[in-house]
Amino acid sequence: TPDLKLGKTKYQMDLVPPGLLVARFFVDEQQTVDDLQTAQDAAERELDEFIEECSGEEDLLEDAKSDTGKVSKGQAKGRLKEIKEVKEIKGDAEMAEEAEAIARVLALMDAEAAAKKVTKAAQEALDQAVFEKYDDLSENEIKTIVIEDKWNATIAGLIDGEVRRLSNRLATRVADLRERYDATLPELEAQVEDLDAKVEQHLRDMGLVVS
Repeated sequence: TPDLKLGKTKYQMDLVPPGLLVARFFVDEQQTVDDLQTAQDAAERELDEFIEECSGEEDLLEDAKSDTGKVSKGQAKGRLKEIKEVKEIKGDAEMAEEAEAIARVLALMDAEAAAKKVTKAAQEALDQAVFEKYDDLSENEIKTIVIEDKWNATIAGLIDGEVRRLSNRLATRVADLRERYDATLPELEAQVEDLDAKVEQHLRDMGLVVS
């Protein structure tokens, strides 16, 4: 798995991964990419939700789907053109509703494609900037990134994980002990006496002599 990809060329950075450079030098650019990705996800979700809303007994997008059952942009455009060529559309409410749905899905498809294009361009620009930054790194910057951002962060993460593991183990053990010794000895003895009395009473009811 490459750490960085520029066009068809793939790069692997073992000592200083691109993520460390992004975290130190390109925080704003990464935030922009994240925001664009969020917008892209929202556009994809809105398209999927609209297609799902149109599905059912009267699927308004049925004739806009390919043989695989998915809405096709080319199929949708062709079907919309067919509807517009039908003169009776003005008096056919069902066909008008279908045309409106297809026009809507085409608009959502365009919005999704535009969002993907912008996000991809921003990511590629960030990758290029990160790649060029490697040539500008000073020796001290490399030491700082490797020791503080990489090694120290990794060690701190391992320590934190071990502390959490031990804390959870201790908490589980304390809970087990608390459950095990929740009742005091006098309470347990009282319960035993109560159970003994009930057993004796049951035996008497059965006509057995209790010595």
